[in-house]
Amino acid sequence: MMRQPNDISAFALEQYALGELPSEEEARVRAELARDAGLRDRLDAMRESDRQTLASYPVEEMAEAIRGRLRAESSAPRGFTPGSARERAIRRFPPLAFALPIAATVLLFISFLVARERIFPSYASTASEVTRLKGVKTHLTVYRKAADGVEELGDGETARQRDVLQISYTAAEARYGVILSLDGRGTVTWHLPGRYAGAALAAPALSQQGEVILPSAYELDDAPGFERFILVYSSASFDVRTVEQAARALASKPKAADTGPLALPPAMKQFSVVLRKKG
Repeated sequence: MMRQPNDISAFALEQYALGELPSEEEARVRAELARDAGLRDRLDAMRESDRQTLASYPVEEMAEAIRGRLRAESSAPRGFTPGSARERAIRRFPPLAFALPIAATVLLFISFLVARERIFPSYASTASEVTRLKGVKTHLTVYRKAADGVEELGDGETARQRDVLQISYTAAEARYGVILSLDGRGTVTWHLPGRYAGAALAAPALSQQGEVILPSAYELDDAPGFERFILVYSSASFDVRTVEQAARALASKPKAADTGPLALPPAMKQFSVVLRKKG
């Protein structure tokens, strides 16, 4: 008797590899893997691709730059404000951080959990201590590739088509969260979890280890008006679909999408950075 082909999508397989599937869906994928050699081959190929990507773009080099910045900030004199206009003019991360093939949206997706574990284990206590000492609030940061490094873009600053951006977050007291962006065309793009496609999914746990650089870079397209990056977070787990519905509702209102809040339950907070588009 011929076996029926399975209906496991590439996205579901990625989530399985990351351990991000709900328990029932994880069990279903595991059962399909047990019976379907082709699906096992797809999973093996996905893991090998991740291995090769990590080998080609070693995250340790960026990690060392981040460690250096954290050490510098932790020893800064009183009255120093990290991220001030003077100090954030150029963040000198290695060019490797943006040495990625250009694509229309997400340029590179590496397992968030794998990248986080490789970047942060050796200085977790230092990063956490810096966060506590400075009283840092939950927020996200947007960096842009510059000629000799990267620069931080503040809320309301100007960006242009083909700018290559990198996003980071600092969880502080938040435990779970997602990151998305809205643009002037009403498009919703997901950055954390990457490639989210609208299914039921628990929001990923946020790292408590200081500033976390997302394992992706993002090139701005020609959408007019603005690009708005939003971090939604909570102390308790939540369904990503709640944020998706709110984001699509807001994105459908061009006059409000750049500054209006997402309509979310009171327990869910939000932080955003809006870039004004030119050219």
